[in-house]
Amino acid sequence: MILLCVLLLVACAPKSGKKNVEITLEDLEHEYMEEFEFIEVVGVNDEGYDVLLVAPKSNPDIQFHAYLYQGEAGGLPVIGMNNNYMDVAFLYYASELYEEHFGILIDKEKAINDYYSFLEKNQFSDIRDFNEYLETTNFVIKDVNEENMKEMSEKMAGALLDFLEIHPFSMRKIDGGSAYDVFRTELPYEFTGEKFNEGNLYNSISTGSVVNEVNPQQAVYEVLLWHKEQKEKLRKNKSE
Repeated sequence: MILLCVLLLVACAPKSGKKNVEITLEDLEHEYMEEFEFIEVVGVNDEGYDVLLVAPKSNPDIQFHAYLYQGEAGGLPVIGMNNNYMDVAFLYYASELYEEHFGILIDKEKAINDYYSFLEKNQFSDIRDFNEYLETTNFVIKDVNEENMKEMSEKMAGALLDFLEIHPFSMRKIDGGSAYDVFRTELPYEFTGEKFNEGNLYNSISTGSVVNEVNPQQAVYEVLLWHKEQKEKLRKNKSE
């Protein structure tokens, strides 16, 4: 009976049309605990499902992408949903915080439009691969090193705490558990002399590092130290 229900679910999830939109909006509401509105269809993913442009009713200016896809769970076919709500929300709010905390000037509208173009160029193949886009931008905080690590920890902690005051990222403060990781956002950075994706390990520090911390700056500092140690171990292993 369970197998039949799952198969029916897959069969009844149309790749386009009104029902497709309804299922996607319901999934988004379940995941983020707020209501969303459909704007338009902007493409088709590699499985033939419509790529929808949607927005939270709380802020219609944050327009992001969502689409259904066919996957499996325990060997059984299921319908999943991908979206980039947190990524577009990051682009929407980060420019102001970057200027305040790091003195980095970024054109918000251009950053969002460039991201849309990046996704369209890749035919929306994986809208979750946000780091690949960030690698082409000034959002990557550069030249973090031992000499400035304490200073950078203070700046990063300040930016992350500010993110936690902004919806939807503020939902991350409700609970420290993994159920609220969907509201996480991250600051990408690179150590001096290295690349953001050095060894296929993207350096970033998330709001989860400071949420409910008594000393957020120290928490960020310890994460940076740990990341640096891991990079050095990786480099040492490669040279042996």
